[in-house]
Parts: sequence; structure tokens; C-alpha cells
Amino acid sequence: DYASSVERIFQRCLLPNPDVDLWGTYLGYMKVVKDTTSADGERELNEAYEFVLEHVGVDIAAAPLWLDYVDFLKTRRTKSDYEEGNKVTMIRNAFQRCIVLPLDQMERVWRDYDEWENSLNR
Repeated sequence: DYASSVERIFQRCLLPNPDVDLWGTYLGYMKVVKDTTSADGERELNEAYEFVLEHVGVDIAAAPLWLDYVDFLKTRRTKSDYEEGNKVTMIRNAFQRCIVLPLDQMERVWRDYDEWENSLNR
């Protein structure tokens, strides 16, 4: 089975290799195989993002991973004001976890964060 072979390769290669591009490839794979139209698929993809950011989120080249995570969070569907409030909190937390790190592309991160926060007040 193709998917299980790919997952075995990732299991062997990810943890010992802190290469941001490899971890980004893993996220790309997860986006393809997880059905984000279901709550379980959305949760599993969120867990994959958290796993990646826990391991390589502090890398100087990790800004695209953080911004991709924020974009993923922005697209999450909500069914109530409560869920929408949780979504806003998750997005804000992701931005705030990112902006304290010494990353390349920090100007872009700050600009995106500022634009997003200002869009909430309109």
C-alpha cells in the first residue's frame, strides 16, 4: 500500500532530520491524504501542524510553515459563535507563538498578523 509505505519513510526520516523542507513535504502529504471536510480529518491535520511546529518551528526558515498553519486555521469551518471565538483564539495564539521567534520573513509575519487583527475590528 502506497500510503503506508510513505508513512513508514516519514516515520524513519522526520525525527532525526530537522530539515524544514522535509517537514514541509510531510505537511503537504498530510494535506493530500487527510479529508479536511470531516472533523476527524481536520483534527488530524491540525495535530500534524502542531507536531511539525513543535519539532522545527524554531528553525530560522520556518516562517512559511507558521503562515501555512495560520492559513489552515483561517479556513476551518465553524458552526457557532463559540466555535468562531475559539478559531480566532487559535489563530491569534499561532501568530503570537510565531512572532517571538527569530525567523526569516518576520516582516511578512508581522504584516499578516497586523492585517488579520485589524480585519477583526471592522
